[in-house]
Amino acid sequence: MASVKRFEDLECWKKARELVNYIFELTKKESFKLEYDIKSQIKSAALSSMSNIAEGFGRFSKADFKRFLTIASGSTMEVRSILYITIDQKLISQVEFEAGTKKAIDTNNLIIGLIKYLKE
Repeated sequence: MASVKRFEDLECWKKARELVNYIFELTKKESFKLEYDIKSQIKSAALSSMSNIAEGFGRFSKADFKRFLTIASGSTMEVRSILYITIDQKLISQVEFEAGTKKAIDTNNLIIGLIKYLKE
């Protein structure tokens, strides 16, 4: 971690960026056209994950960084939860659901790994 100079170099931020891009592409589908609340909420949750990693990195203490990473982790879980709504409401396919869930889990695992590293 000492060698990381920019938040853009953090693997968890890179994964969160992939998650954001996936969610934004997904919500461009015609099925989301009238689903303003779900569309807005899942995009906000994905953005929160990515943004909180960056914001926490810019803080001046490990404690602050860990707090922001915890928020980012919660946001990835929110994305996962909303993905269940989208599949239940038939807004996305099973394949899309599984891909989105995998991206959220992978992102969260990296965030949790960084939190554990910072606790050492």
